[in-house]
Amino acid sequence: MVELARGKCARLFSVNPEEIIFLSNASEGINNLAYGLDLQPGDNVVIADVEFPSGILPGPASNPSAWKFAWCATGTGLSTSKTLLH
Repeated sequence: MVELARGKCARLFSVNPEEIIFLSNASEGINNLAYGLDLQPGDNVVIADVEFPSGILPGPASNPSAWKFAWCATGTGLSTSKTLLH
């Protein structure tokens, strides 16, 4: 069943089935991404002010000296290019 779903998702996104992974929730995905980033000292991470805490906490734990946070005030909870670049 999982392999069938993986194949269908792969076709939908025009990728190989080996490139599709199913996770238990978004927090798990954010953690996987955060620990895989090769941030260097001085790199900036822009985070929306409405981010769920588990989307922020993996960063400092993975490489505390590399993470320099910049908060993006969304106001409505929606990020746009205007709010990110302002």
